Amino acid sequence: MNNLNECTEVLCIVKSHKEITKSKVMSNFIANLLVAGLGGVGGRITNDFKLTLTESILYIDATGYSTWGGLPETENKETIDVKDITSFNVEKNDTESIITIKTAKNNDTMIFICNNEKEYTQALEMSNLILKLQ
Repeated sequence: MNNLNECTEVLCIVKSHKEITKSKVMSNFIANLLVAGLGGVGGRITNDFKLTLTESILYIDATGYSTWGGLPETENKETIDVKDITSFNVEKNDTESIITIKTAKNNDTMIFICNNEKEYTQALEMSNLILKLQ
């Protein structure tokens, strides 16, 4: 797995989130009840993401908050080779911007949401950079 370190030049960063459906909230709630009944600590639904672009890799960091104290922590880090990105589209409507990323690997589609003008501008810049890097 590729790691982002101080030797890697970061070209662009976009902070975003994903839409969470009511069914996902309910299934997470039920799972947490079961885990708590067994003496464990349940998890949270993560919907804060940071997209970080370097010359060859797009990093997707999911940020959650610990159960004890609410401190932010990176829960998982996914990496996508820029050459595997088949499309990176940014669309804007009245209240939010939608980033849709499609990859050649497993024909995946990921959707992220930005709620402010700065992140929309950064997403457009990231889209242009990805086109140039391919």
